[in-house]
Amino acid sequence: MIENKDSEKKFQNDLVNALQENGWRNINKEIIKPVLENCTIEDLWNNFFKIVYRNNKDRLNNIDLTEGEKEQLKEKIKQCNSTTAAYKLINSETIAIKRDNKKDTEKYGKEIYLKIFSRKEINAGDSVYQIAKEVILPWKAVNRGHRADVILLINGLPLFHIELKAKGISISESITQINTFIDSGGFDEILKLVQVSVAMNPEEMKYMPTDHSGQSINEQSFSYWHDDRNNVLRDWRDVVKHFLSIPMAHRLIANFTVCQENENIPLILRSYQFHAIDKIERKFRTDKKIFFDPNRSGCAKVGHIWHSTGSGKTLTSFKLSQLLLEWNIADTVVFVVDRTELGTQSFSEFSSFKGGKVDVKTASSTDDLIALIKQQNLMNTIIVGSIQKQSRVNTKNFSEREINRAASQKIVFIFDEAHRSTSGEMIKNINETFPNAALIGFTGTPLGKENSKNGLETKDIFGELLHSYTLKNGIQDKKILDFNIEYKVFDKYTESAIKFLKENAIKFLKKGLYKNKNAKIVDKLGHFRDLDENGKKINRDYEEDLLKGGYYDDKRFKKLIVEDILNTQEYFLDDKRYSAIFAVKSIPDAIEYFELFADACDNNEKYKDFKFTALFDQSLDHEEELAKTEYKADAINNIIKRYNKDFEKVINVTNSAEFKKDLSKRLSQKGNFNNIENKDKLQLLIVVNQMLTGFDSKYINTIYFDKVMTYEHLIQAISRTNRTLPGKDFGNVIFYRQPNTMNYNLDKALSKYADINIESILTTSFEDRLLSINNLFAEVKKIFLMYSKHTWFGSIYPEQHIDKLQYTENMRKANKLINKIINHVRAVKIMGFSWERAKNPNDICSTITYTEHDFDALVARNEDITRYLKEHHKENHASGTNDEPDPLESQNLSTEYHFYYERIPLNLAKLNDIIKLDRTRERIVHAISSFTTEHQEILLRILEPYFNNQKNWDYLDINEEFTEAILNIETEILKEFCNEWNFDSKAINKIINSTEPINVNNRLHDLCEKSYTDEIRKKFALKLNRKPKKALPADFISFVENWIREQKDKK
Repeated sequence: MIENKDSEKKFQNDLVNALQENGWRNINKEIIKPVLENCTIEDLWNNFFKIVYRNNKDRLNNIDLTEGEKEQLKEKIKQCNSTTAAYKLINSETIAIKRDNKKDTEKYGKEIYLKIFSRKEINAGDSVYQIAKEVILPWKAVNRGHRADVILLINGLPLFHIELKAKGISISESITQINTFIDSGGFDEILKLVQVSVAMNPEEMKYMPTDHSGQSINEQSFSYWHDDRNNVLRDWRDVVKHFLSIPMAHRLIANFTVCQENENIPLILRSYQFHAIDKIERKFRTDKKIFFDPNRSGCAKVGHIWHSTGSGKTLTSFKLSQLLLEWNIADTVVFVVDRTELGTQSFSEFSSFKGGKVDVKTASSTDDLIALIKQQNLMNTIIVGSIQKQSRVNTKNFSEREINRAASQKIVFIFDEAHRSTSGEMIKNINETFPNAALIGFTGTPLGKENSKNGLETKDIFGELLHSYTLKNGIQDKKILDFNIEYKVFDKYTESAIKFLKENAIKFLKKGLYKNKNAKIVDKLGHFRDLDENGKKINRDYEEDLLKGGYYDDKRFKKLIVEDILNTQEYFLDDKRYSAIFAVKSIPDAIEYFELFADACDNNEKYKDFKFTALFDQSLDHEEELAKTEYKADAINNIIKRYNKDFEKVINVTNSAEFKKDLSKRLSQKGNFNNIENKDKLQLLIVVNQMLTGFDSKYINTIYFDKVMTYEHLIQAISRTNRTLPGKDFGNVIFYRQPNTMNYNLDKALSKYADINIESILTTSFEDRLLSINNLFAEVKKIFLMYSKHTWFGSIYPEQHIDKLQYTENMRKANKLINKIINHVRAVKIMGFSWERAKNPNDICSTITYTEHDFDALVARNEDITRYLKEHHKENHASGTNDEPDPLESQNLSTEYHFYYERIPLNLAKLNDIIKLDRTRERIVHAISSFTTEHQEILLRILEPYFNNQKNWDYLDINEEFTEAILNIETEILKEFCNEWNFDSKAINKIINSTEPINVNNRLHDLCEKSYTDEIRKKFALKLNRKPKKALPADFISFVENWIREQKDKK
C-alpha cells in the first residue's frame, strides 16, 4: 500500500505512535515488546504467558510455567462464552491453576492463584501496556489472511480492538468489518477477552462494548465519546488523549464498566457518567477537609450533578458508590431515596449491577442506618436508604457512644432526585445526626431561583454544580426520545365549554368574571383550538376564567377525557405494546376517574379488555382533600379488588405495598412480568403524584394530564415516556386541562432545564412522516420492479437471470428502506393514522399513496430478504472465497422480525374475509403475498384441494389449518435438532416456550453439559471445521442458545 497523508496505513502508524506517547509503553522494552507486529494468535498467547510469569515470579517460586499449566490458563479463558463472562474473569484479577511443574517442590500439586490484571495498579505496579498491529485472526471458515488493525493489551490481555479507515471513508465500514470478524470466528481463543470495539477514522470515532455473539453489532449500538462539556471528540488525536490513553483506557475496564444480571454484554459508562464521577473524585482528592472539618457545622456540600431523567443516574450513582468505597474515600455510602417503592427499585437495580464486588443493604429509617453502621463487616457495602419518614435518630434505641461512633465515620450521602428528597427538616436532621458526612445530589431538574423550596436552591443544599447533561444533550445523543405533544381542544371540548358558560352565566357574573361579555367569550371559544403566538395569551386568560368558573372540575369535562382516552388508546398504546400514566390533580379526582373508567368499560363491549387502576398515597396529599376517610378506604378497596379480578391476583385490600410493588413490576415488565402477554398488561395508571418522578419503564410511552404542572414537576412527569426501546420513536404527552397554559408552562420549563424551546423536543411531524412513507415506498418499488413484473411486492425472488452481487446489494438496500417504512407506519399509527382513514379522500391520511396490503406484503418481503441475506452471508464465508470482508455481506441485518409474526393473525383474518367473497386463484394468490414465501407455500398446499374442488370451501377454517401446519413443522424441526445434538425435546421445547431467560437457573448449561458427549463433540467439530479438542463446550452452548433464540423469535 502506498503511504500517503490520508492512507489507512499511515493513519495506523500515526495512531500507534500517538498511543505510545499517551501511555502505551513499557520500561523493560527488551523483555516485553511495546509493539507487536504481524502477530498470530499463538504469538499473543506466548506474550501473555511471558507476562503472567513476569508478574507472578514470587507465586511461581521463579520457576516458569509448564505447557500443562499454560493449557490450564488457555482453557479458563476459552470457557468465556460471552463478553460478560470475560469481564468477570478479567476483573477477578487472578486465575487459579494446579501447579504441575515438579521443579516447584513447595507448590507442586497445589492450587495457586496467578495475577492477570489489577484494578488498582493503573499506570503503576506490574501493569504492562502493549499495542498489537496487524493481528492475524483465526477463522472458523477455511479462508485466512484477515487481520485486525490494532489491538491494545493490558498485561497481555487483549482488551480493545480498533478497526481503522482512512480519511473520507465512513466508520460504518469499520463497524461492518468488526461484525464480520466476530461473526466468522475471528475473535476466538485469547481474543474472547476483548471488551471494547472501536470504529475509527481520522475525523470520527465510535465505540461499544464488544458483543462476542454478534447479535447487537450495528451502528446504533456504537457511541461517541464526549469531553466534560458534552462536545463530541472527533479528531483522532483528541480521542487518543482523552479516551484511549493510559490511564484512561485501563480505568474504563477496571472502574467504569458494569455487569448486569442475565446480560451477555457489560455496560460501559457513557462519557457524561464518567465525567460526573471523575469530577466528584477530584473534589474528594483535592479537598482533604471534606470530612471532619472543625470549622464547619453540619455536612460537607460536595456538589450536585445535573443529569437528565432517563440518562442512567441509577447506574452512575451505583458506580460512584462502589468506587468511593473501593478507593477508601468513604467508610459508608448511603444512597437516599424519598419513597419506599423507589428504594425497592434502586435496591433491585443496584443488586443487579453489583457483580459480586459489593453488597447492597437497605435502611428504611435513620435508626436502621445507625444499626447497620454499628456492624463491623460493612466493607464494600452500599446502603439504600428511604429515610424520609424518620430522619431524626431515636436516642432511646442507641447509646450516645453508638451514635457518636456512627457520626465519626466517613459517610457519603448520595441523594437520588435531589430536587425531591431534601425537605428542609430532613436535611437539618441529617446534619445534626451525621455532622461529619458529605452530601452529593443527583437530579434531572435542579431547583433555581424561580422554583426554589423554602428559599433554597439545589446548590444551597448540595454545593456547586459539578457536571451537567441536560434533556437537550440526551435527545441529541438519542439516549432519550423526543416527544409527540398534543393539546386537546377537540370539538366536544369547545362545545362543552360554551354550553357550560351559557348554563353558568349568572355564576360567572356574580364572581365578577366577564361581566356582560359572555357572548364575546362564547365567540372566542369557537377559535379556542388555535395555538398561534397571537392567540396563546388570550386563550390562557380564558382558561383561567374557565378554571375559576369550575368548568375543569365539571363531571362532563371528565367524561369527555375518559371518552377520548378510550377512543385513542388503541393507537397511542400501539395495540397494548405500551402503557400510559394519567396524572390528575387530587385524590378525589383520581377516585372519580377510576369510577368513570369502570363505568365506561363495564358498559361497553369495545372496552371490556381495557385494564386500568389508580395509585395514590395519603401521606403525599393534604387531609383536607378528602371529605371522608371512609370514602377513600372504600375506593382503595374497590381499586385493589378490580386489579385482583383483572389479573387473577389475591392481593389483600389492606396491603397497599404489595399492590404497588405488583403494578410497578407489571408496568416496567421486569422480573416475573418479563415478556408478559397482552392480557396481563396494564394499559392505564391513574395517579396524583406517585410514579411521576423516579419511576422508570421503557414500556410507558404516553402521559395524559388533567393537572397543571410547572418546572421540575412537569419535566419529570413527561420524562416518564421517553425511555428508549427498539421500535419506540417518541413519547406521547397529552394535555387536557388548560392546554394553552400547559404549552406556556412547558416552554418555560424547557427553557430553564435544557435551554431549548418546545419545537426542539418535538418528533418528526405527522405530515412529514406520511411524506417519508410515500418516498420510501417509491424507492422500494423501483428495486422490486427490477426483478419482478408485479408491483404489489409479491416475491423477492427474481424472474430472470441476475447479477447476484448486485441483487444482494439491492436486497440490502430494500431491507433498510422497509425497516424505515415500518418504523414510520408504527409512529403515525400512534399519532392517529389508520388505513381506514386513508380511504377518506378528505382526510390527511389519504395522502398515503399505497395500501394496507402493500404494507403487509412489504413486511413479509422484509422477512424473506433478511433470511436470504443471512443465508447468503453464511454461504459466502463457508466458501472461503472472500479475501476482504464486503460491507454489504457482513453488516448487521436489521428487521422488524416480531412485527411480521405479530401481524399473522390479522392477515389470516383478512385472508378468511377474502375467501368468503372471491375464491379465484388469482385473487387469493395476491392476498397471500402478505405472508413470507415459506408461509405462502404452506397456505397454497392447504388451499390446493379447495381450488381443485376436492374439498368444500364452506368447511375451510384457514386459521386452524395454518396453525396446525406450522405446529407440525415446528415439531419436526425440534425433533430433528434434538436427535442430531442429543437433547431431550421436551426440555428444549420448555425453554423455547418459556418467558424466563434462556439459561435461568443454569438450565441450558446443564442440558448442554449432559448432551455434549465425545460423539457430539466430534460432530460439532466438523460443523465448525475444527479439531475436536478445539470444539469447546462454551461454543456448543452458544450454538444451542442461538438456535433456541431463533425458534423463540418465531413465536
